[in-house]
Amino acid sequence: PSQAKIAIFGSTGAALAFHLLNGFATLNDSIADVARWFPFYYYLGGDPLNTGLDLSHAAVLTALAAGLIALSVVLFERRDIRQAG
Repeated sequence: PSQAKIAIFGSTGAALAFHLLNGFATLNDSIADVARWFPFYYYLGGDPLNTGLDLSHAAVLTALAAGLIALSVVLFERRDIRQAG
């Protein structure tokens, strides 16, 4: 399989699995602490229209986005895009 297919299906599968685990964590108290490891917890965890923005959740999401952007820049610079010929 090509690297593009691995990247697309791998990231889609991981996002789906994490979303399902986050949903099941609210139903089962024994795995409720696992939800804190997923970004969905911080995105969907509050009620900003009624209680205001939770700044700690916003900080976690901002740090995660900044870290992933930095990682993508580093990995993109290492990529060899010359054509074989």
